[in-house]
Amino acid sequence: MKKSLLSFALLITASLVLFNSCKIGKPEIVKVDPYFANYVSGYTSGMISRGKTIQVELSEDNLKYIDTNDIEKYKDIFEIEPAIEGEVVWAGNRTIEFRPTNPLPVNQFYDVYFDLERVSKVKEGYEEFHFQFATYSQKISVTEQGLSDYYDEGLDYKYLRGEISTSDIEDTAQLRKVLSITQDGKMLPYEFIEAHEENTWYYEVDSVLRKNESSKVIIKWDGMPISSFSKGKLEVEVPKKGDYYLTGANIYEEDDQWVELNFSEPIASEQDLTGLVELEGENPTYSIEGNTVKLFLKNRTTGKRRLNVHKGIANVSGHRLLNSHEEFLYFEAPKPRLRITGTGNILPNSQGLIFPFEAISVKSVEVRIVRIFEHNVHHFLQVNDLDGADELTRFGKVIKKAKVFINKDKDFNSQIWTHHVLNLNDYINPQPGAIYRISLKITKKDAIWDCPSDSEATNESNESNENNENNWNEDNWNGWGFSDGFDTWYDYYGDRNESPCSDDYYNGKSVSRNILASDLGLIFKLDDDKKGHVFVNNMLTTDPVKGAQVEFYTYAKDLIASGQTDAEGMLEIKLQEKPFLMVAKYGSQRGYLKLRDGKVNALNRFDVDGETNESGVRGYIYGERGVWRPGDSLYLCFMLGDRLNKLPKNHPVQFDIQDPFGQTIYTSTKTKNVNGIYDFRTATDPQAITGNYTAVATVGNQTFTKTLKIETIKPNRLKIEFKTASNGSADSSNYLKARWLHGAIAKNLEASITVGFFPTTTTFKAYKEYVFDSPLRSFRSDVETIFEGKLNEKGEARPKTSIQLDRGAPGKLRANYIVKVFEESGDFSIDRFQEIYSPYKTYVGLKIPSMKDYDESLVTNKNHRFEVVTVDASGNPVNAEKVRVRIYKLKWRWWYEQSDEDLYTYISRSGTISVKDTVLSTKNGKGSFNFRINYPEYGRYLVTVTDEKGEHQTGKV
Repeated sequence: MKKSLLSFALLITASLVLFNSCKIGKPEIVKVDPYFANYVSGYTSGMISRGKTIQVELSEDNLKYIDTNDIEKYKDIFEIEPAIEGEVVWAGNRTIEFRPTNPLPVNQFYDVYFDLERVSKVKEGYEEFHFQFATYSQKISVTEQGLSDYYDEGLDYKYLRGEISTSDIEDTAQLRKVLSITQDGKMLPYEFIEAHEENTWYYEVDSVLRKNESSKVIIKWDGMPISSFSKGKLEVEVPKKGDYYLTGANIYEEDDQWVELNFSEPIASEQDLTGLVELEGENPTYSIEGNTVKLFLKNRTTGKRRLNVHKGIANVSGHRLLNSHEEFLYFEAPKPRLRITGTGNILPNSQGLIFPFEAISVKSVEVRIVRIFEHNVHHFLQVNDLDGADELTRFGKVIKKAKVFINKDKDFNSQIWTHHVLNLNDYINPQPGAIYRISLKITKKDAIWDCPSDSEATNESNESNENNENNWNEDNWNGWGFSDGFDTWYDYYGDRNESPCSDDYYNGKSVSRNILASDLGLIFKLDDDKKGHVFVNNMLTTDPVKGAQVEFYTYAKDLIASGQTDAEGMLEIKLQEKPFLMVAKYGSQRGYLKLRDGKVNALNRFDVDGETNESGVRGYIYGERGVWRPGDSLYLCFMLGDRLNKLPKNHPVQFDIQDPFGQTIYTSTKTKNVNGIYDFRTATDPQAITGNYTAVATVGNQTFTKTLKIETIKPNRLKIEFKTASNGSADSSNYLKARWLHGAIAKNLEASITVGFFPTTTTFKAYKEYVFDSPLRSFRSDVETIFEGKLNEKGEARPKTSIQLDRGAPGKLRANYIVKVFEESGDFSIDRFQEIYSPYKTYVGLKIPSMKDYDESLVTNKNHRFEVVTVDASGNPVNAEKVRVRIYKLKWRWWYEQSDEDLYTYISRSGTISVKDTVLSTKNGKGSFNFRINYPEYGRYLVTVTDEKGEHQTGKV
């Protein structure tokens, strides 16, 4: 919950003017007595989401003894008007909350009467704490993204996708009552897919039929079922069969400026559109993606421009646009905005403390600087990452506010994004170890926009607020942020389509960045034996920093280890417990690095594969050859690795050999070795049975094994060479060649090739974190003869094989080829070859979100992003237009039921629940989808992703 811990002096803002469903007119706003801060350090107030709880955080100073386990004693401590069903729980030793049974109604104002004297020692007149809050009104926004084609070929069906968002939480079952999609009066089925933004979903219609005449898809929404006054309608033109035309032109002006042209069919991407698409007064560059052409303007433009789209533009089928199109586009002046590029938080001192930002349609900005004191940084990083902003009033102080004019240059062009810098040395004298939050905001007075004139400041103000009278109060003591308009969450009250002449437009337009003035670059690596490796370098020169003091702290700020870097800027240090924070100090320089799992120098984009040796002891058995005959001597060696020196010198190794029936035929124990290598010499009986023997080396409680092949060998008289096509795909053209061992050509001999297929793990080097095999599919193959014929005069053959396999393979297969070449006497030479065989042209891979912090589980009430890739048999990215995602909820006992039947049979049962079924496409071989399970719907889920055209499938439980 984002709990509003507002200051008592500025409790309720003007935005809390809602109609109470139980009262006439505006509700009466209660001003809370600031003296309550002695008993209450925070509480729910202002506007909240209807899915949140009502909390009161008690001050520690006057707290009574509280038995948090005796919740029955406090069940009626809240009195809420209008009444709400729910329960009271303790969320900590000082925080008590009321949890509503159901989501709260929208647009509702509440009065809360909290029986304070039951939990705090209060003076007379403060026995009851009265506060207020309200829920947001529910607003609905619906957009459509136009029609798309499934494939580059012109098909009879098109694909429609759009977006529906609500201002507060809402159940998709209720949204289905709000949204209807029809074509010629017929309801079209659609699916909801949760988007990345909160309270936003994509709706998808995968079967919009193209008819002999043009038609329309009507998208309607009426918010009445969810107590919203929002309603509206969108129309999407569906071209008739064989028709091809420009469906629309849209202007996008957020950051850069471009024009997007949408056609009714995909455009041939290799054609030159120069002269075919013209925009008056401009010479744009363009890109072609599917049925969309984007025109990128070299310079931002305003006003009226003529767009001409000439006939002759080809679609992917080679058909030409038959009719030209002309219309006028109206480019508006860019609205006032600020932005900060990049994502870093460390600001070296190479050229002074320079803070860059960009602005458009802005003549001045207001600057606020908050200092997070060094002694508060540890606590700050408990709550935030280095770029965080939660609970700022608890860690820092506003040390500077100023207005800065940025259009002093006579050649200043406010209609384009312009670069500016703040010289922070003019505002602050950086303290060692302090973090500074630099915030910029604009108001109507700072904008360059044609509005009714207001009084304007004419001089730049650099007056510090450190000793201002405004600081002589308790306003911010109990807040989570400074209430001065610099924080971006105020955007929740604003309308995205507000005019810059409205004060509401500027809510949420501020930008902020935390900076640490430091030249120190830190790297930390932890060994399996819990030894930490620290590297400290100067970020300006890249030189190692000698003599830097490095300290490790626990989450509770307990110093557990410290040391100094050597001449190479390195420090190796043993850590007895898990550290939370690493601090490096060098003179006045400071560096901080949080050491939480997943936060330490992420290596997910690098190839860092390896093996973890839990015990520190490794072993390897090897012999002088791979196959022995019965009666041959066996010269075997065992190599022992003990990197951690856990074993005493001359530790004994027991060595056994077992026959194919598991009976031990040889045993020996040795202590002597040469550099960790033990040799064992034995032999098999000349009459020994053939088969796979097992060599076993035992070191303490660990065993190491190797298979020994004992065969009755009839030597080949022919050397056989067999090659398959390099891509390992079906219908391969193969090459077979045979020579006598003395070098003569083995001409006109009979030959045969048999093959058997076995499942193997499908992997691609560039996508090691992805799963490419299906958990639903199993594969069995009989050995079959794929070639019988004669070699030619050169002892060669190019056997044409046409291998037909069912599309039931979970992924790539291992093909075991057995090649025999027959002599005229009837004897034959034989050889075996293994190849990876690809039954599919396209493979789809699935990357599961990291589960490291949660015992290999995904948490509820959180969006999880699943990444999808599509590649060819060689691992090169390819596009797939129709990739179906299905997610099933499995019953808890599936793991033991699976022993009797496969998972495919299990999910086919009527009792198995399908919780998601959607289609996505990949671009440049990449795609993604979100999945979220709300508490208490935890359990085991099966995710499958299928390329519906190529038929390959992957998945994961």
